[in-house]
Amino acid sequence: MKSINVFSINDLSIHSNKFIQYIDKGEMSLVTTKNSPSFIAIPFNHRLLVHGINITMAINLFETGVITISQAANIANLSIESFIELLGDEAVAVVDYSPEELLLEINDI
Repeated sequence: MKSINVFSINDLSIHSNKFIQYIDKGEMSLVTTKNSPSFIAIPFNHRLLVHGINITMAINLFETGVITISQAANIANLSIESFIELLGDEAVAVVDYSPEELLLEINDI
């Protein structure tokens, strides 16, 4: 699972190259002012063009582990089932098991 990139407004002037690199790689970033969220930078990419801002933001926030699948579905204005199907279409893992956790889960069946 990826983590969300966080920059303070002051970081942007010092580390603007790093900020741009994350955006170019398709990663969303959160920018804070005085330790409070100020805005989210969402890459302008194929996902945004196809799905729009709500769904793209929901997928990105879920993919980085910031929100739950239920919260993401709500932001996307989709049922959980439809959101899970969308995640599959976008090749985003719905569960994030380590190999050990997966083995335990399989053995419990």
